[in-house]
Parts: sequence; structure tokens; C-alpha cells
Amino acid sequence: FASMWNAECPDTTCAGPNATQRFYSFYLENITTFDPVEAGWKRDSYYVPAYSYPYGVDPDWYEKSNKLDYYNSLKMKLSIILGVIQMLTGTIAKMTNSFFYRKPVDFFFEALPEFFFMGCLFGYLVVMIFFKWFINWQGRFVFGYINETAATATTTPTYYFTMDDCKADHPTGCFAQQQQPPSLLLTLINMFMKIGNVSPMDALYEQQATVQVVLLIVAVVCVPLLMIPKPMILLAKSKKTHKSLEEETPAGGDDEEEPFSFGEVMVHQLIHTIEYVLGAISNTASYLRLWALSLAHSELAEVFFGRVWMQTVTWSLNGDQTGVVTWKGIIFLFLGTAVFAGATFAVLMLMESLSAVLHALRLHWVEFQNKFYYGDGKKFLPFSYERVLSGEDEN
Repeated sequence: FASMWNAECPDTTCAGPNATQRFYSFYLENITTFDPVEAGWKRDSYYVPAYSYPYGVDPDWYEKSNKLDYYNSLKMKLSIILGVIQMLTGTIAKMTNSFFYRKPVDFFFEALPEFFFMGCLFGYLVVMIFFKWFINWQGRFVFGYINETAATATTTPTYYFTMDDCKADHPTGCFAQQQQPPSLLLTLINMFMKIGNVSPMDALYEQQATVQVVLLIVAVVCVPLLMIPKPMILLAKSKKTHKSLEEETPAGGDDEEEPFSFGEVMVHQLIHTIEYVLGAISNTASYLRLWALSLAHSELAEVFFGRVWMQTVTWSLNGDQTGVVTWKGIIFLFLGTAVFAGATFAVLMLMESLSAVLHALRLHWVEFQNKFYYGDGKKFLPFSYERVLSGEDEN
């Protein structure tokens, strides 16, 4: 095997004459799939790992019929991780800009609420992804109890995290059941729909319900903090500045300050809050394009290699059913190789590269830079002798 795994074929199956052929037949019939939950652990005495990878992907996944199920799950999680990290970096950039331009109101009532809102929801999702990866689900159990007086085939057990908790309520009748990996998407949805209620069968750790309630409260509090204080503070500053100008400006003076429109500022901040809260969901989902691009690229590469190149080689060598290479096979191999090389260059190297660049630019411009970039600075003017001599550019 091209990995750290080895197959143990029962002696009754692989012993005797034609042992090699028997082994490969056994392999194709019994060991054509992997179970990500049980990867790294002995299963049915058929497939035993010599030792498992500390990180990365076992290359033998490529030969398995259920590889897409595993790859898609892994790539979607990696896309979310990269996206959340980049968006949190954007909010940190907003904090540094607030320090640089000395805008404490923007720091405390925009950057900080945005950071905690994103971190408490989607940052928590990233933490759960890593938490789920590091759990040995093969050895993870929960403990349940079914009331004997009402036990039926459809009765739902009451689950506990530990056997001691189960026996504290039910001295007899407790049983252990292996826990299956929970869906993180459903966990995030139930964080809003079933507040404070996490079944041990669906939990990653014991105090998960309490932690999620606290994170949800912090995220909800961040919404009014993002929407209300900044317009109120700007209104108070405007009144104070206006009063100072009235005291300093003599009667009949021509100095006039542009009037402060509280309604305009409030509407602008309301729109910004709604856009950020909804955008936190849509922007996170937008990073799944990384998974989609990776899936499309890998499938195209596999189709070109397996359906074009390998079919060409097979037909060229065995086209006449004798296994003898003929001049027709050589010509067909040359043409098939040219088609494979052209398709690979045109689609995988040109079109796919262009697609990756465009999507990366979009993620940087929309999902990342909208966290801190406003585009309201000074217009760039290159140095010009003509403008300097005419006096237009005094600096």
C-alpha cells in the first residue's frame, strides 16, 4: 500500500496456492472504503494500521470509493477555518486603524463588537472543528437509561456524560453507548434554536450548553453596542462643539459649521450593523468557494488522467487484444497524449488558474477588506513639475 496501512487477510482465505491473487480479491471485496471515525484503529481484524498519521491525509484515501465524502468534509472545514481567520484579521486591522487615526469611538463601539460577534459565533465554530478532529470517536461513549416500565423499540433513552451521573439518577439499568461525531452545522443552528439544551449524544464536551449560552449572550449584546452608542456619542460631541463655536464666534461672524444630522448618522450606523450581522453569515459561506474550486480542479484532473490518458494507453497497448504494440497503437498514443496535454494546459493550468485568481481577489476585496477599508482617503496624484511650477501643488 502507498500508505502506513497494511491488510491482514485471514489464513483460510489467502493461504495455499494463488495466495497473491486471493489476497487482492479479498482486498477489492472487503477493503475498498475507509471509515474516518475508525481511521487509525483496528476494524474487524481485516484492516490494521501499522501506525496512523499525526496530521495530513492518508494517501490511500485516493484509492477508496468513498474518498469524496471524506475529502469534501475536510475541504469544507478548511475553507471555513481560513475564511474566519482572514475575517477576524480584518477586524483586527480595523482596531489598528482606530488606534492610528485616534478614533476611540470606532475602536470601542465598532471594531471590538464586530470582533467579539464574529469570534463568539464563527470563531467558536472553528474551535469546534479542531475539537472534533482531536477526539478519538472510536473510544468515545455516552451513558443512557431507559425506563423499564415503558421500554419499547422506539423509546428514546435519557443520556448522561458519565456513568456516575447516570447511576446517581438511576442506580440500575444504565448502559454505555458509543457516541457518533455530531454535525457541527446542526450544533451551530441549535445554538440559536435550542438555547441551553445540548444532548450528551450531540455534545463535544460536558459544559458545552453553558459555554454556548454565554457566547450567544455576548454576540447578542454586541449588536446594540454596534448600533446605538456611536451615533449618540457623535451627537453629544457635535452639541459640545457647536456650543463652543457659539461662545468663541462674535455676533455677525461668518464662520459656520456644517450641521450635524443625527438621523443620517443613525440610519448609516443601522445599515452598517445589519450589513455586518448578515454579512458575517454570507461572508463565511462565501469562503466555501475554496472547497468548490478544489473539488472542481481535482475532479477535472482525475477525469483527464483516467478517462483520456489511461484509456489511451490501455487501447494503444491492447487495441488488437494481443498485447502487441502496433503502429496504429503508437499513432493513437501520440494523438491521445497530445489531447491530454492540451486539455491539461488549457483547462487546468490556464482556466483553473484564472478562476482561482479571480475568486481570491473577490474574497480579499469583499469578504476581507469590507471589515476595515473605507476608500475615503486622499486621491493619489503622481509628482508633476508642471503642477509644482503652476502653484497647484504647494507641498
